[in-house]
Amino acid sequence: MKQDQKNIIIIILGIAVAVLAVLLWMSYKRKDEHYESANQVATPAPPATASEGPKEAEQPTLALFYADWCPHCKDMKPDWANVHKALEKSPIKIIELEASDPKVAKQGIKGFPTIRFYPQGLNGPFKEHGGGRNTNEILGFLQSA
Repeated sequence: MKQDQKNIIIIILGIAVAVLAVLLWMSYKRKDEHYESANQVATPAPPATASEGPKEAEQPTLALFYADWCPHCKDMKPDWANVHKALEKSPIKIIELEASDPKVAKQGIKGFPTIRFYPQGLNGPFKEHGGGRNTNEILGFLQSA
């Protein structure tokens, strides 16, 4: 092979690597934008506090424990927004607790995202979701809980 041919191959490979890097970067940026828009769609209710009456504190609660840095949490935001929409008119309270919230450590959360259903409110017993993170699986978990 001549030196000119080798140089052309090196240039073509360099261009291919640059194009791949740009495509990966664009894909990553789109996920972040999608996460931000999904975050705006679902506005979760604040968690129950000690100052609320006993009736509200004992309300059935679906909780998402997440971390801002977690890619799995970011990926599931659109599905969580769909779950939130599907349960708008139900008596189930939906909350999101970020990893830095002291309530997360109090609940013994070890990994993110974690989804739990508390039939008697956040301070009662719970059932933890161990399935997929899509809308149908989360709603199916809730029906079986």
